[in-house]
Amino acid sequence: MLDEKVNHLVNNVGFDAAFNYNKHPICEKLAELCSSRINIYFENIGSETLRAVLMLMNMHECIPVCGMISQYDGVGYGVKNLLLAILKQIMLQDFLVSNFYADHHKTFLKWTFEHGLDGIFVYEQCGEIKNRDETAESSKWLN
Repeated sequence: MLDEKVNHLVNNVGFDAAFNYNKHPICEKLAELCSSRINIYFENIGSETLRAVLMLMNMHECIPVCGMISQYDGVGYGVKNLLLAILKQIMLQDFLVSNFYADHHKTFLKWTFEHGLDGIFVYEQCGEIKNRDETAESSKWLN
């Protein structure tokens, strides 16, 4: 399934690259794919991925943090190189959707309704997301 997800991300979504983290060492593969290093990383995993990203981040860049799924069950993976965030002057910034709810929820609902009417996307209860160009089962791409 992960190989299919990688294919989807590159060929359908438009990512420059993706890889199956079960088949490749994360740090080595990221270093190979990010020859100019990393400018921004949206953190929602924690674990070895964050460790690898910190090693590859450029100076003065940003990591918005919306979660760390690896920490939710049991004993989490302790990131042992967080000092790199200080040495590279990386900004770790919380990103919680609930912080934007009061100011943006009505705008989001209006935008969603308008774009739903013009066919950009349609959400169906059966778990499919449709847009003008393709149909995909949303659960198919979840890990």
